[in-house]
Amino acid sequence: MKSINKSLITTVFGLAAGVAMAGTDYFYVMSPPVGGIAGNVKFDLTVFSPDLYNRPIWSVDNATAAMNPAFNQDGVTFSGWNLGDFTGLAVPSPLENYQRSKPGASYGGTAVSAHDVLDGGVVSPRYGAMLNAYNLPWNQRTENGVPVFNADGTPVGHHRNIMGGNLDYAFSQDVDHRPFGRGPTSKFNFSLMLQVPTAHTAGKARAHVGPSFTLEEKTGSQSRYIWFGVWAFDFPSGGEPPAPIQSIARDEATESPIIGTSFNPGTTYSTTEPGSAFSTNQPWTGWRWFSLSVSYAQAQAALHSLNNAISADPSCAAPATTPALIKKCTPWSTNPADYRLGLVHLDGEVARSSPGSGGAMGYSTYGWWVYSTY
Repeated sequence: MKSINKSLITTVFGLAAGVAMAGTDYFYVMSPPVGGIAGNVKFDLTVFSPDLYNRPIWSVDNATAAMNPAFNQDGVTFSGWNLGDFTGLAVPSPLENYQRSKPGASYGGTAVSAHDVLDGGVVSPRYGAMLNAYNLPWNQRTENGVPVFNADGTPVGHHRNIMGGNLDYAFSQDVDHRPFGRGPTSKFNFSLMLQVPTAHTAGKARAHVGPSFTLEEKTGSQSRYIWFGVWAFDFPSGGEPPAPIQSIARDEATESPIIGTSFNPGTTYSTTEPGSAFSTNQPWTGWRWFSLSVSYAQAQAALHSLNNAISADPSCAAPATTPALIKKCTPWSTNPADYRLGLVHLDGEVARSSPGSGGAMGYSTYGWWVYSTY
């Protein structure tokens, strides 16, 4: 294991040294020691307070959060079982220093970990998560108080039926990183190490995880952003369709568009870099290196596709009059240089589409590199 890690680290450092000759803007490299889990996790996170910016934070959203009066919880320490049994990343002793959960979580319950590893003389922070979405309430979506149903009569689920565990690095507003700010030669890069040894679902559900980032539009008077999501692992069940290789969609929870892509050959909006692992629907144990890039031209193509989707949306046919429709239906700038990097994160979710469904997923990560070359 260590020889593999050292080889990959050498490769990444060599790549960084090589591209630096052409010009490199580094946005985030996961290198400072994390120390432990204390202060590095929030359960049911609703608002980023100033102390949570410019550093990695576990954000764990519980499907019952909407009914919980207490938000931004620190979680509870536990030592009765090792989270590494599910994440593939063994937590060192004393366990209570490095792992936290929701109150009352039993073996295999929702929990996260953070600790440091000395690898090749370098201290490397590493992170693990287990999401358990079994035996949770299931809520139906409503519009103006009226329950919503699919065409076949089945109920439509509320977005709160998603159990999420995201490792976030959010940039404060005074940090103005422009991934494509160097012009047409700009190319954004995001790479990380990942393993997903645990995944199972029941009913109509899916578990998935992958890197993502937000692009904040810095033109006009509106405050809005785009999700750019890349799935590395997708595990559907109960007739749920496989994740598309690429897509234009919308996130109901944040009311923001999603440019979806994957670690697959032939994608329009991103490129899977040489040596990278590919997207899969099979769990695995052992570190794999995932690396993608987004060129200026690919970002521009994604923005054009997003605007085409707005033009084809019936709800945007008439002039927008409400704030929500103005935000949704106003075309986006097609100049990639107009976008600021707001957030980079590892997006892990167990989504439940029908009553009685559930699932669980364990995963771990380290070694993030986020930068642009030009």
